[in-house]
Amino acid sequence: MDLLISTVHRIGARADKKVTAELVNAFKRVTGKENILFAIAEASLGRPDDPVRQVVYPAVAGGEQTLREQVHEFNTKGTQTVLG
Repeated sequence: MDLLISTVHRIGARADKKVTAELVNAFKRVTGKENILFAIAEASLGRPDDPVRQVVYPAVAGGEQTLREQVHEFNTKGTQTVLG
């Protein structure tokens, strides 16, 4: 019986840890969205024929990871955000 209780407790602890990590990621905010958009637009217009990895990623502080976080934030918010 003690083994069953400890096993159930471990499963619950792991589940809590996983849920907490997912919530932290969901609520992570990317700051300076307008500045990021401006930097991307400026870099893209300056070098329109070059690959994204050479132009867009270096133009943003944090590079590709910042853009991934931006997309993740938008997706977790759903369609509540209005672009325009």
